[in-house]
Amino acid sequence: MSLYNKVVSDIRTAMKSGDTQRRDTLRLFDSAVKNECIDKKISASEVSDDVVESVARRLVKQRRDSISQYGSAGRDDLVSVEQAELDVLLSYLPVELDEAGVRLLVEELIASFDGELHHGKLIGAVMQRAAGRADGALVKRVVEEMLST
Repeated sequence: MSLYNKVVSDIRTAMKSGDTQRRDTLRLFDSAVKNECIDKKISASEVSDDVVESVARRLVKQRRDSISQYGSAGRDDLVSVEQAELDVLLSYLPVELDEAGVRLLVEELIASFDGELHHGKLIGAVMQRAAGRADGALVKRVVEEMLST
């Protein structure tokens, strides 16, 4: 079963169980995937898992930004709503690397680099090797820490 078919199936399951928060989040996710399909001129039935994952990553990033904005504004009610949506969306993505995993990846790449190390090249190499399993901000922070020492 493709990832998109799983999302559609989970919408039905959430509707039957009465889980409105999950249902609404999944409908938003489904709509975003359909919009991406329209932009890329492909049908929703032919959408690849890569497209669905990229949409999920974009929505996760939006939720994380919203959580930080609402948190700094003292809107804890909205933080909890965004956090619930984030939890639903994260269930459709592969497990992200934690800081230790990113550090290990950066160490491997530093050891294999020939010539002078540049922040941008190293960050790009880490992101490519992580294949969507690492948060860009975390990678940037770890690379800067390791190159400054």
